[in-house]
Amino acid sequence: MKDSHFDNILNDCLERIAAGESVAECLARYPGQADELAPILRMGQAAMRVSQAAAPSAAGKARGMARMQAALADEEQRRGRRWRTPRMFWRPVGWRHISAPIAAAFAVVFLTIVAAGGTTVASADSIPGE
Repeated sequence: MKDSHFDNILNDCLERIAAGESVAECLARYPGQADELAPILRMGQAAMRVSQAAAPSAAGKARGMARMQAALADEEQRRGRRWRTPRMFWRPVGWRHISAPIAAAFAVVFLTIVAAGGTTVASADSIPGE
């Protein structure tokens, strides 16, 4: 129970620091846990500063996007074709590709015949009204 209580306090303080409150103000809210909270909150505040400083600028994002699009265009030219989406209805070419659908159709027909024959054989010995 104590750990979950401390975790709740820590989460509350980290949210407050992210919103702009200082570490000292958070420690003043929870004086009983100040010794445990202080190093964690200072580390959290430093991590938040680093993550904000490391965010790319809009110009950097635009340069990265332009480089990616140029690389895709170069790859298209290198391959000599364009990127295509797959067709919804694909026509198989050659007998190997055609044999799989034909085999599947024969399997369905065979199973239907076996099921119908089995039903017929089972009902042959029955007396009407059973």
